[in-house]
This record gives sequence, structure tokens and C-alpha cells, in this order.
Amino acid sequence: SLVAVLYYPLFFALTGFIQNLTPAATIQRAKETYFFLLQRNLLFWIPVQFFQFGFVDEELQIPFVCAAGLVWTCILSLLAGSTKSYDSSDDDSLETEVESAMAKVAKQSTHYFDDETFGMSSSTTKREEKKSADSEISI
Repeated sequence: SLVAVLYYPLFFALTGFIQNLTPAATIQRAKETYFFLLQRNLLFWIPVQFFQFGFVDEELQIPFVCAAGLVWTCILSLLAGSTKSYDSSDDDSLETEVESAMAKVAKQSTHYFDDETFGMSSSTTKREEKKSADSEISI
């Protein structure tokens, strides 16, 4: 896959350069997190793609995948954006940190999407309910 061959090596090279890491430190960082990130990539994108092609209307698939890409970029930044060294003894704490970060992103992203966004609007949309609730509060 292009992700494994091009995306992650480029990601580690650029972030290492931006964070002023030496080439040796960049390679070490990539060795320590590459397979973990690749696994998380598959765990994220396979369900996203399944949902996209199964439930999202065709005309909304591009905005949906763009939003999912933004969420994935946030997750990737949380997982591998720092120059913190992850040695093998920290694998459990890293997984806990990753899962809590993914939960935070998921919680925040569900706030921005409602049924109407994905072409599955009901008779009364959440947006209309929000407007009526806001107008009641302002009165």
C-alpha cells in the first residue's frame, strides 16, 4: 500500500526535520512507532470506508472522507507528533494514551455531525431542534 511505502516514511522524515531531530533520531522514532501507527491506520480507515460506501450518499462522500481525514490527522498528530521517545516498556501506556486520544477526537467529531450531514435526515432534524432550543433560551 502507498500508505506503508510512501506516506509514513515521508511523515517521519518531515516531522523529524521540522522538530530538528537528527536523522538517527528520526529513524529510531520511526522504528518505534511505525507498525503501531500502521495498525491504527487500518483500524481507523477500514471502518470509515465501510461506513462511507455503505451509508453516506454519493454526493456527500467527498466531504465525509475529508472530515475523516482531518480526524485521522488529529489522531496521527496526537500519536506520533511529539518527539517523545517510546521504548518497548511503554507500549501499554502508549496504547492507553492512544485510546484516550481517539475517544476525545471521536467525542468532539460526533458533535459536528448530525444525521442530515450524511443524507439521513429524519422528519425533524437536530439542527431545527437546536434552533428552537436556542430561540427559547434567548427569549
